[in-house]
Amino acid sequence: MRKLFSAVLLLGMATLLMNHTPVEEVLLEESEAMCIAPGTVQMLATVPVNCSTTIYAFSQFATGANWTVSGGTIVSGQGTLSIEVVGSGNVTVTCRAFNECAYSTNTASRTYNIPCFFLLPD
Repeated sequence: MRKLFSAVLLLGMATLLMNHTPVEEVLLEESEAMCIAPGTVQMLATVPVNCSTTIYAFSQFATGANWTVSGGTIVSGQGTLSIEVVGSGNVTVTCRAFNECAYSTNTASRTYNIPCFFLLPD
């Protein structure tokens, strides 16, 4: 009985292999590889110095960010994950991260108080 079962099992496997349709091999170009959109954006600012601060965007899989600033000016960094901002008082910064295939799922917005003191000569 054991030999008969082994023979039937081998015959079944051979039939399965003979009737199997091979899967077509697909090679993807690097640009067609799976791409994951950036995650939730969060921002962090350094302590303001001389009316200026640096603001960083954190978002998993992000390679850059689009920034807008109200009440201040972007000095450098547009399109990167950090910007330098000058201003005085309340400065609202908005950021949306991106990578080569998508934008982040959210747009982060935060208001920073950037103090700006000028010392007048005696």
